[in-house]
Amino acid sequence: MSHIPDPSEMAIPESHPQADPQPQASDIDVLRSIVEMGRALLDLNTNQSSMVTHLQSLTNAITLKHKSFPSDLHRTIFMSTYMA
Repeated sequence: MSHIPDPSEMAIPESHPQADPQPQASDIDVLRSIVEMGRALLDLNTNQSSMVTHLQSLTNAITLKHKSFPSDLHRTIFMSTYMA
């Protein structure tokens, strides 16, 4: 009588998928997400740069307005920076 192997005893051949020259849809989705994140970071950097420029011009205007009152200037800068 021959032994019938149990399916759990049978060796399962390893599959070696061939390299696919076409990117998978999930790869494209990941790349799109990376591009979107890069664009968002650029927008954030642009917004931050314009905000810094705006704060510098406000500081310059305040400095001209309060030349003789440096303590008022410091108080104004502190309040505008930390209370905004």
